[in-house]
Amino acid sequence: MKTCVAKIVSWTLMAALLLVASGCSQVSLFTLMESEQEGEFDLVVDSLNIKVDSQFKFNSVGGYLPYTYALKEENGGNIDPETGQYTAPANVTEVTIESFDALGHRDSARVSIYDYESIMAEPAAFSIRLGDPDQEILLTGGVGPFTATAENENAVVDPATFSTTPKTIKYSPPSETGTDYIDVVDEQGNSLRIKVDVLPAAGTADLEILPTYAVVDPDGTQTFNITNTTGNSLSIALSDSFGSIDKNAVEAVETSASVVYDAPSNDGAVFLTVTDDFTGDSVQADIYVQGVLTPLEITPGNIEVSPGATVEFTASGGFPPYVFSQLNGTGTLVQTSPTTANYTPESVISMIRVTDGVGNQAKVKIQVK
Repeated sequence: MKTCVAKIVSWTLMAALLLVASGCSQVSLFTLMESEQEGEFDLVVDSLNIKVDSQFKFNSVGGYLPYTYALKEENGGNIDPETGQYTAPANVTEVTIESFDALGHRDSARVSIYDYESIMAEPAAFSIRLGDPDQEILLTGGVGPFTATAENENAVVDPATFSTTPKTIKYSPPSETGTDYIDVVDEQGNSLRIKVDVLPAAGTADLEILPTYAVVDPDGTQTFNITNTTGNSLSIALSDSFGSIDKNAVEAVETSASVVYDAPSNDGAVFLTVTDDFTGDSVQADIYVQGVLTPLEITPGNIEVSPGATVEFTASGGFPPYVFSQLNGTGTLVQTSPTTANYTPESVISMIRVTDGVGNQAKVKIQVK
């Protein structure tokens, strides 16, 4: 009974306030009741880091529909007043996004617009033989200082710390074969992971394909060299119909051979696999068809949200396909498309990351206020 009385009193006061605020305009109490949403009015994002010229969609909950959005500062980009779709300006700045419900309740979010490039490596992945000279990697982008470390503790990255980019670092392989990774992290917490295939010394492997990784221009070609010392026949195939290899190579190969891959006109990825027909052993080359190389990024950047909020994150750049994962904290992460994922945090601080096809990673921190 107390709840019912409180609700009646609440609606009576609300109706009176509505009449005063609207000057007795044609707004019905029934319309107001229908527009009520569960909970107090709230703009679900409290603060946000976003890159220049990028977009983000703001959402509100609670209060009374419809919601409207406004940009407090001039020359801070623009926002659609009905949908909350925000487009950042081309310059570095900070702006305030305001949201209002039908009764004039207000909430706001602070947006920091940045203009630095994510870390990028050339090559983004590579193979190296045991005993080979050190591999040089050119790093660009990011915000110094930086650290660079190898996952395999027996490998050496030099220098391990540096202040600015462009910077060339050197990788010395460990004493064993396998897959290694070089992790580069900048002052902002942005990271890059470089995949390294450590191969046996020259002339010691029964079956080998080189290169093990290649970036090919659309409509371009790439030659792969296959070494086979067993005398067994080999089968050569692509993982799907993305591009083609020369027909002669599709037939069983009993000796060393060269295979030419012809790329299609669109971006994508495919794997070239060579299999020993007798032993079943196989080797693989990763092929990425990419017109313009850009750093792997996840948008938005570090973000503060209200409890229960769900944020959509978008991956771009790098080498698709992308995989989203939770790095720490607790929450619900659902990849909704090849490039997007929705995340609802549960812990106060959590972090998610996106990993591309060659192992590059980008991370974002989510804080619940």
